[in-house]
Amino acid sequence: MTAAAMPADKPEPNAAEWQEPVDSHFQDCAVYREEIYRGKNLNALIYQQRGKAVVELVDGLGLARDANILEVVCGAGSVAVGLAQRGPTMRAIDTVQEMLDRMRTAAAEAGVAARVHPNGRFECPDF
Repeated sequence: MTAAAMPADKPEPNAAEWQEPVDSHFQDCAVYREEIYRGKNLNALIYQQRGKAVVELVDGLGLARDANILEVVCGAGSVAVGLAQRGPTMRAIDTVQEMLDRMRTAAAEAGVAARVHPNGRFECPDF
């Protein structure tokens, strides 16, 4: 709800109140978000092509193979894992624990767990 749509007598929600329904939605669809990158239907292909485009974009930046990259709202980790397979160390944050757990599994299955560091928050000393 936008601030303009809020009744005048109700205070505007704080960030945590806004974040809770977002986290709940992505928690509920965590399996879908992971499986979409393996699917064969049109919707799955759109997600897969978008992830591939991001990986190719980062490839084109000419970063050092051992670069540190931060992915914000990493989800189940398909992009972070794809990039880690090319050498960079990925710092990936998401507010949904289920997504971070799925990313850890995907990184381990891809053999890049040592280069993928999912977390629920980010602090500058992490880099």
